[in-house]
Amino acid sequence: MCKPASTLILAAAIFLLPTEHAVSAVCKKAVLDGPRTLETVCDGGACAVYQVGAAGVTNLGFGGTDPDIISFEFWSLDDTPLDTGTFDLGSGDNANYISCRECILVFQDMQNDVAQKTFFQTAGSITIDGNTVPGAGPDVGLTWSNVTLAEVTLNPDTAESTLVSDGDCYTIVPDPVFVNGFET
Repeated sequence: MCKPASTLILAAAIFLLPTEHAVSAVCKKAVLDGPRTLETVCDGGACAVYQVGAAGVTNLGFGGTDPDIISFEFWSLDDTPLDTGTFDLGSGDNANYISCRECILVFQDMQNDVAQKTFFQTAGSITIDGNTVPGAGPDVGLTWSNVTLAEVTLNPDTAESTLVSDGDCYTIVPDPVFVNGFET
């Protein structure tokens, strides 16, 4: 299953993280607040995209006062069903956007539907509650732990991403988030 171009356009700078790049040890701390919605479910349940924040509306505290969006994306890249459980966000297929099955993106300071900065996971884990398979309904139970997000750029033609040299990064506090699921 290929990731749709609309996801790439929304990101305007989504990314693929090469594992050989180091992330700054000093990251800004971030908290999460804002409306939660199911944005996309692909045919046959091959993907699900949940977002926190509303474009043009919600400042989640990343960067300046312009709106931010956090996108939780779940992809079946080989036609296997989406799954529940605990997943490492900083290694294997999840270490880059083009191959991640469990992906977290932050679109910072949205202006005219374009993010001024984009961030992608470099460390941590995400747990999907066994009763809420992504895409099976409007709610998903998520918790994340020790998540670090680093600034990246994205090649719009290939979806390959690269860490921004001396770019910003965030650590997410507190560890448990979305224990009660998303709202419709």
